[in-house]
Amino acid sequence: GAQGHARITRLVGIAPSAGTCTLTPTLGVEARTTFALACSNWEDADMDLPLGYDVHVCEAADTNCVSGRWGTPSRQLDVQHAWLPRRTLTLPHLGNGDTVLVVRVVDTLGLAARYTIPTRVLPLALSAKEVDTLVADGLRSLRSDPRRGVNMVHIAALLVARRHLGGRPTETTTAAP
Repeated sequence: GAQGHARITRLVGIAPSAGTCTLTPTLGVEARTTFALACSNWEDADMDLPLGYDVHVCEAADTNCVSGRWGTPSRQLDVQHAWLPRRTLTLPHLGNGDTVLVVRVVDTLGLAARYTIPTRVLPLALSAKEVDTLVADGLRSLRSDPRRGVNMVHIAALLVARRHLGGRPTETTTAAP
């Protein structure tokens, strides 16, 4: 009989590596503090460029979110995906305020590395008028900076939900220290 040979070559990709991400400051007040996220020195051995950056905000105690199991129910906020390694963010207060910013650095094949940054976001209590102002500012920002505008409106919605789902509405204005 005739003999033949077959060869299957399978390329296994390698996730991005060797980089870091920083968040400045690491302590802030929701809807008021502008955080600066910068990721640098990420390399991809397979050259599957450009790299993308997915940013998630999780409660520190939420091991599903922090470990990257996004499909599981958790209190997390998918902030944004971008091809730019630097951006500014406004972050919500989640749980007790101890949060983790999880950055997934993703190549074009979908292979990803995860970088976590502990942070603390203090709650902000606003009057109904101040929430309206926050929403209006967010809507105005939609033209010049759509991501920031959406984040501001989302944070206003979280503030309203916390007030009404937390049991007792408040009309006082208090700033966290």
